Amino acid sequence: MEKDGIKDFLDALSDKNRGIENKVPKQKYKKTNFFKQGLFALVFLACLIFLIYFGKVFYTNFNLKKLDDKSYLVSKVSQLVEVPGELPVIVTVTNSDILNKQIFFRDAKVGDKLLIFGVSKKAILYRPSTNRVISIAPIN
Repeated sequence: MEKDGIKDFLDALSDKNRGIENKVPKQKYKKTNFFKQGLFALVFLACLIFLIYFGKVFYTNFNLKKLDDKSYLVSKVSQLVEVPGELPVIVTVTNSDILNKQIFFRDAKVGDKLLIFGVSKKAILYRPSTNRVISIAPIN
C-alpha cells in the first residue's frame, strides 16, 4: 500500500517535470481599473456640484440685476404699451400709504416701478410681479 502511494507521488512528479499538469481552468474575470473609475466618478461629481452651485448663484444675481436695469424694465413695459424712445428715471414704490392719496397711485403697491419720461412728459406705473402696467399719465 505504501508503495502505491509513493508510486503515485513519483508519477505526479515525473508528469510535472515533463510539463504535464492537471490544471483546473481559471475563470477569466474582466479586468477593470477601479482607480480610474473612481477618479472619473469624483471628477464628474465635482463638475456637477460646481455647475449646480454657480448656476444657482448666476441665475439669482442675473434676475436681481435685471430688475434694476433700466433698459430691461423699458423693454418689459414696451411689450405691454408704447413707450417713448428715451431712458426714463425709475423710482421704486416703497410706501404705498403715502401715495394712495393721489389718483395716479391709488392702485400702487410696494415694489411697483414708476417710469418717468422727462422729455416726453409721461409717467408709467408698472408692476414687475404681475408684468402689468397699472396706470399711465401725462406729467407737467
